[in-house]
Amino acid sequence: MPPLSLSLNLKWTPLNLRATATATNKVTEVPLPEKIRNSRILVLGGTGRVGGSTAIALSNFCPDLRILVAGRNREKGEALTAKLGGNAEFARVDIDDVNSLETALKSVDLVIHAAGPFQRAERCTVLEAAINTKTAYIDVCDDTSYAWRAKSLMKRALDANIPAITTAGIYPGVSNVMAAELVRAANESKDKPERLRFYYYTAGTGGAGPTILATSFLLLGEEVVAYNKGEKIRMKPYSAMLNIDFGKGIGKRDVYLLNLPEVSSAHEILGVPTVSARFGTAPFFWNWGMEAMTTLLPLEFLRDRNKVQSLVQLFDPFVRALDGIAGERVSMRVDLECASGRHTVGLFSHKRLSVSVGISTAAFALAILEGSTQPGVWFPEEPQGIPIEAREVLLERASQGTFNFVMNRSPWRVETNPKEFGSFTRDFSSSLNHNISHSLVGFLTTGHGNKATLHHHKFQNVISFATIPGPTKHHVIQRNKEDKLHQLCTFFRSVGISTAAFALAILEGSTQPGVWFPEEPQGIPIEAREVLLERASQGTFNFVMNRSPWRVETNPKEFGLGIYL
Repeated sequence: MPPLSLSLNLKWTPLNLRATATATNKVTEVPLPEKIRNSRILVLGGTGRVGGSTAIALSNFCPDLRILVAGRNREKGEALTAKLGGNAEFARVDIDDVNSLETALKSVDLVIHAAGPFQRAERCTVLEAAINTKTAYIDVCDDTSYAWRAKSLMKRALDANIPAITTAGIYPGVSNVMAAELVRAANESKDKPERLRFYYYTAGTGGAGPTILATSFLLLGEEVVAYNKGEKIRMKPYSAMLNIDFGKGIGKRDVYLLNLPEVSSAHEILGVPTVSARFGTAPFFWNWGMEAMTTLLPLEFLRDRNKVQSLVQLFDPFVRALDGIAGERVSMRVDLECASGRHTVGLFSHKRLSVSVGISTAAFALAILEGSTQPGVWFPEEPQGIPIEAREVLLERASQGTFNFVMNRSPWRVETNPKEFGSFTRDFSSSLNHNISHSLVGFLTTGHGNKATLHHHKFQNVISFATIPGPTKHHVIQRNKEDKLHQLCTFFRSVGISTAAFALAILEGSTQPGVWFPEEPQGIPIEAREVLLERASQGTFNFVMNRSPWRVETNPKEFGLGIYL
């Protein structure tokens, strides 16, 4: 199996959508079956940025849906329903009032819980009410404790025969499904996933308002849980910074460890031994401020919802002013590394988080309405929550409006400024053609001629290499003759595979008329390089591209805490 598998044998064509996002909420209308076209949906937190965005996306996906916008602010709610049209109405619902909540749920087919923040919530009151009223449920929870508390209600949900998905927003949510697809494809290729990393970037608050600000502050009061080679480890929040390339339109951004629920769910459900999640924002001084808060403010303060809400009110006017400058771009990058050395990436970037989060949540809502989800409480990456065959549709819907959405690609194909790897990116031909021929001559001769021929009694033929430029440095191998013979045989196989990859490219019509070097796009077009590298690397035990030296060296210098997450 090639360690760089660029086509992961997905049951559906790997997504590689590249669209220009617009500053609207418009999405492609979904032709729902008549049976569910008039479903009634309650959006809790509907007067907030996330809930309001979800209501708009649902209305755009299917105008026939009847949407009940629930919140505490009647003025905001009625203003939104006026925009949504005749199928929308407002209801004043207090999620802390069980009677009010259950009364509202009895008249709907699905409830979407977007009334965050979820941190420090003691009970899953909305899910419990949904179970009591036999109402389908999703939430946009981004808190680890809350998500697993919801998961603990599995038996009650099964007894009530209702489907429920927790953490069904953009991140976590869509990011979980992206990770599940990368892992599934690797497993089907008989590879072993070893390391899964979630990277998130949002400019400012992403237009999501005070809720995301409160969520961020509350997360600073939580010790980060990550997994390293199967072992649960705890680390300081907003630490272990990495500079990650989110591709075109976003570029490189600093991201920091945060305690997010997809880390534990992916570890438990997808079976990946090393998992972590990082988040970063802009302008850059917000990252500095968040990092400083973990040092200057006591944990008791950051874990107190009331105190954090007071802090949010203090910062909110300043944050809103900066949001107007910073914008609200959002990007998610999911990286999977396997035992063979294969490294694949999923990337999702949108100009407006406040729009994208609603589209993503609405995509999960439609999946439940269409009957994709089994009874029980599920994470997005569980096939009982979003079946494998339904993931493609969900990702296509959720990615509408993105300006960069790719799945199952090598990092160097999506990054804006790939790192140099050995001599590979200095001269694209050096490791596939020129260096192969030079190294081979080094095995066979001192390199002072233009032809080298090897004769050995164990070979039934003579292997010749002609017109190879010299001189070439002699590579001395301090091994016995049998080891040298084994090394030569292995090397010849690799040479043959690499050369055959070029031959296939020509037969397939990739090469234009003329005489070209391999690095010239007329010889091997840019879009054909990936396939050529996949073919040429078959049989290798270590082939990686675009990695920092400390990631590939046998004895790297200590990096950060010495824990590679």
